[in-house]
Amino acid sequence: MILDPATSALIASVVVASAAVTFIATALAPRFASTGARLWGLAQVMALVSVFCHLVAGASAVAIEANWAVALGNGAVVVSIGCLLLGFRAYSGNEVQGPALMVVALGFLTVAACAIDAPGPREGGGEIVTYLSITVLSLGAAWHAVAGRTREYAMAWIFAGCLVVWSLFSLIRVAVVVFWGAEVLYQQWWGEVGTSLVLVSVGVVSTIAIFVLRATLAGESVVRAKTAASDDVLAPQAFVESLRGVLHRASARTELVVVIAVLVEDVGAITASFGRDVADAATRILRSAVRAYASPVAIVGEGTDPNIVLVATTATSPADARRQAGLLYRGVVQSYVGQSRIVVPGVGVGVALSQTLGYAAETLEEGATIAAVLASESDETSVVFATVHSLPEDPFPADRV
Repeated sequence: MILDPATSALIASVVVASAAVTFIATALAPRFASTGARLWGLAQVMALVSVFCHLVAGASAVAIEANWAVALGNGAVVVSIGCLLLGFRAYSGNEVQGPALMVVALGFLTVAACAIDAPGPREGGGEIVTYLSITVLSLGAAWHAVAGRTREYAMAWIFAGCLVVWSLFSLIRVAVVVFWGAEVLYQQWWGEVGTSLVLVSVGVVSTIAIFVLRATLAGESVVRAKTAASDDVLAPQAFVESLRGVLHRASARTELVVVIAVLVEDVGAITASFGRDVADAATRILRSAVRAYASPVAIVGEGTDPNIVLVATTATSPADARRQAGLLYRGVVQSYVGQSRIVVPGVGVGVALSQTLGYAAETLEEGATIAAVLASESDETSVVFATVHSLPEDPFPADRV
């Protein structure tokens, strides 16, 4: 049996629409009220818009209407993939507004390219812009899936694999247009049949992965919220806001403010070997130990990584800061050793001083986190102090001129 383009397109439309409607319907649950989940829901809405536009294009007998429908549908596909990327950034605590402008710009560029260079529904131009945009955003979303907070989940890797396959297929279509012309895209496996088969196979697997990943992240967020309320550890944004207030007051008096990052490594290996429950217990012990051994007046909060806990306090000197960091290290290690059912992970402590890095909250947090990573990788010391040279950007660029 030969699969004709109309049938293959209909099958792909039904699969995409069914998955999108189901995802959107379940997104109404209160536990899916996070920014990341909303962005993923918006991606499904745009997928529905794309399906509707392409159905209109196929049913329309007027060339102009069909061309505009195809253009809008292609733009919706680009924005849909871009929303997936933005959702992963939101879940990882990264900035969304700037990349969102890029996604919107690529969407409008795709619509314009397809509408301007589209003399007919079968000769539509703008393929290079469309498929390059899809390729770039798909690879970006795949990278954020495995490089951010979601990297420890198997479903994120499966989803990233689906996006890589889709991006490679799109890149091949770009090559076909460049070397053989746009008309070849509508012949044999490069046309609607090939696209529909890839879309159905990739769409089914990726939809299952995103469903499971969304539910897992939502459950984790509930647990973290309950834990934060019980152990007096601030959420990442709340910690930064509190730290800003402390630094604003301390800068006027040039008092020494210390940010200490305590990192436990091997949590991914613990999860793979002993299960999620043991890994969650290791994270809880970290939070409670840091809160217990930190200064009574210190601000304690989560890092962007759940395996990092931050402490903001004052010190009389760098030596006093090292003493406090050493106390935290010993307290955390002893807390793990005292638990018979918990594997003792590697612990690294990073220290950032305001007299070294200045009074910017983000700079001190970043410096302490980088130093903690270096400490966890070092065989010589468990406490590392952050320096200006360890930061990706110089916090005092004017002083280097």
